[in-house]
Order: sequence, then C-alpha cells, then structure tokens
Amino acid sequence: MKFRLKKLSQKEKERNFIENGGRMLEEFISSCDGRVNPIRMYSAAELEKAIGNTNPVLPDSGGNYYEGTYRGRTILIEFREWGRDDIFNEMAVLSQMKHRNVVKLLGCCLETKIPMLVYEFASNGTLSDHIKDLSWEDRLRIAAQVADALTYMHTATSTPIVHRDIKPSTILLDDNYSPKVFELGLCVTIPVGETHVETRVVGTVYYMAPDQVSRGRVTEKCDVYSFGQLLLDLLTQTSPHERSKAIMDKGGDLAIPSIEGKMDAGNRSQGKTEQLLAFAVLASRCLEREGEERPTMKDVVQELRRIIRSSLETRNTTETENVSMEEVHQELRRILRFLYEPMSMTERERYSDVSDLERHSDVRDFSPRSGILSTGKLTEKSDVYSSGELLLDLLTGKKAYDWKRTGDRGAAFSDLVISSMKEEWLGLDSEASIESDKKMEQLIAWVELALSCVKPKGEERPTMKEVAQELRRIKGAKTYL
Repeated sequence: MKFRLKKLSQKEKERNFIENGGRMLEEFISSCDGRVNPIRMYSAAELEKAIGNTNPVLPDSGGNYYEGTYRGRTILIEFREWGRDDIFNEMAVLSQMKHRNVVKLLGCCLETKIPMLVYEFASNGTLSDHIKDLSWEDRLRIAAQVADALTYMHTATSTPIVHRDIKPSTILLDDNYSPKVFELGLCVTIPVGETHVETRVVGTVYYMAPDQVSRGRVTEKCDVYSFGQLLLDLLTQTSPHERSKAIMDKGGDLAIPSIEGKMDAGNRSQGKTEQLLAFAVLASRCLEREGEERPTMKDVVQELRRIIRSSLETRNTTETENVSMEEVHQELRRILRFLYEPMSMTERERYSDVSDLERHSDVRDFSPRSGILSTGKLTEKSDVYSSGELLLDLLTGKKAYDWKRTGDRGAAFSDLVISSMKEEWLGLDSEASIESDKKMEQLIAWVELALSCVKPKGEERPTMKEVAQELRRIKGAKTYL
C-alpha cells in the first residue's frame, strides 16, 4: 500500500512550518546554545515520494518508521501521530551528536502537524532482531561500542545527556553490525551544577533503574542500570522477560538449564570463560539498586576494553584457563537471585514511597495483560496497569512473574496476598490489636487499588489521578504504609 500523508492545504503547511520551526529553534537554543550540526529541510511531498510503496520497518520500536530512497540514498523516515514533545527533544539532542555509534539525524520535515524526522539508514534493523544469532566476539564488540556512545552522551557536552531507554530495540545495526544508539526522544539533560533532574518516570519495564522508579530522579547512573540489563541480554542471548519466565516455569529455581544451556552453546569454545565471567561481574556492578554503587559509563568502557584485550591475548596463548563454565553459571545465578528474589521488608519500605504516581506517565510496559500487545494501542490506561503491577510488587516483595502465577486476580488472589503478607507486614499474633486492624484496613485498600489497576480492559481501570488520590487517602490516616 502506498504511503499517504493527510492532505494539507498550502496554508496549513505554512502554519505548521512556522509553528514547528519556532519550537525547534527554542529547543535548540535552550538545549545546546544554538550550536547544532546542519540538517536538511525536506518537504512533505519529498518524503511521501521517498517512502513510496514500502511497508513500515522496525516493528519493535516506539514510532512508525519507513525505509525510503531520496536522490539515490536509502534513508530512514519517522512518522508519528503523537509524541510531539519527544520529537522536538530528539531533534535538539541528535543535532548535537557526532559519534559513530549514535544514529545520525539527516533532516526533518516541518510541514506536518508533528515533524517527520529523517535518519541515516541501518540495513540490519535492531539488535533485538539478531541478538540470539551473534557470536561472542560480536556481542562483546557491540557492548563496548554502545558503552562508548553512552559515555560520549554523558561527558561530551557541558550538560550530560541521559538516554533513559537503552535496550536492544533502541540500538540499530548497520551493514557491518556496528551499533547505532537510537530513539533519543526520552533523553533529558542535566543542568550545569546539578547532579540530577526530577521528572516523570519514563522508560521500559525491566530496564528502568529502581532508584529512578521510586524517586523520579534521573542521573547518568540510570543509563548504567539499563546497560547492565543489556549486558545480561548479550551474555545469555535472552530477554529479561524470557529470564523471568524461565524462573517462573522452574518454580523460582534460579538454576535455569534453558538459559545456562543457551549460554554454553553460544560460548563453548576455548578462551572465553574468563571473559564471560568478567562480563557477568560487570553486569552485576551495573545492576546495583542504588545509583552511587554503580560504575560510571567511562568505567564500564574501560572494563569492556580490558575484556576485549584479554580475549585477543587468549587467542595467542596455549595456557589453560583458570575459570570454568560452572563459575560463570554461579555468577549468573547470583545476579538473577539479586534481581528476582523478593525484596526485604526494609527495601520495600524504602521503595514504596511513591507519593505521586502521576509521575509514572510514560512507562513502556508491554505485559500481555496491559492491552498494548493485544490491541497495539498505547493509552493512559496502559500506564495505570504498570502502576498496578508496581503496587503488587511492593506489596508482595515479589516480581510480577511470581504473583501472576496465581492466575485469577479476583477475590481469591486478594485473599492470597493478604494471607501471605499478614504476618510480615503487620507482625500479628493470634491476638490482633486495634492498631493492627487499622494496618490491615490499609493493606486491604492497597490490594484493592492494585487489583483495580491491572484489570484486563483499560476502560475498567481508574485514571492515574484517581490512583494518586486513593494512595494519599490510604496514607492519610495514622500511616504504616
């Protein structure tokens, strides 16, 4: 089917051009003092012709992307019907970038209501398309190149730029399988003299740092956490969802043959186990719950380069390695235990201080029950579902994969949660006090709120404003939660 833009009059095109051009100039001045790399202005007709009859590409990405041809050059065109602020933000950020592993912005079209962006084309899609098939050497190289790109974003300008959504589907691969960090619409800059910014919580479930989710504070260390999950993706050639599902299928057993076997099959040859162990240890350091305990991206790059050098040195020696594959398995199990075992009561209390869930307005949750996968539609109620899962995680001290195993989320599940949590949360013995009854009322109210948020149909869920109001009501009395 031929790509068609909504037909606009010349007057509408001119109005859009003036409005978008003014907004773009404001973003450029505020974000980078007006110092930007030159980009080309395309007309809507030029891009419509460039796309022609091609189908959308990059289905796992956040926008609508098309492969096009303009004056003999293959280009990637982004067309959106929403997310206007993200588009301007991405233009401002990418116009400053000049790094071989950050996608290059070639130009834009300002005639449409929401500007269309034009990027360099990467012929091999995204890392998520190939991660299961890449060699260990390629995965190690890609990890180092992505880390170098993030280091550049964090340190190359006076105001560090935090990506906030690093994952396999936001990394393009070119003809030579070199990575290009992509989809920078969620980026934020940290002002000069500041250590963090407080803003709405955005990103993708599993890849968001716990301290970002709980406090709404963004630092460079948020990218380090996301990168740690990416390192696990590359190490095991599985996704976080696959890892959590494997644990669920094993009944919580962290010795997971399906993941360990996959890792062994892809990395069995001699000379790799020491690198694999160092890689796993680095991932563990990046995945610390508190940002100050994680390394900087500069530290990460240096360690990855050291691992690469050791890999090259191993090829030129006949010495026997001192690290077995079982040691790599043990480190992987330790990481998975840290990520997926229930949090302690102290940790839950620390992370349950989500006093204003309205901040959680752009969490990209692709859980099957959220409605995004079944309908393909992203609405405000998708975020409500994510918040419900977060509430249940905090209530039970378990990840979503664990409590979902109970199946039905009706009264039976509510009874199960309250029963299982009664002793730990309330410290009750057989003679419950009046104070304990109040605590139980709060707990029941929280469970009921969480269950209302994870109803299968979006229209049956409350709004985020109603969720925030109910949480304030629950916490308004003599509070325990």
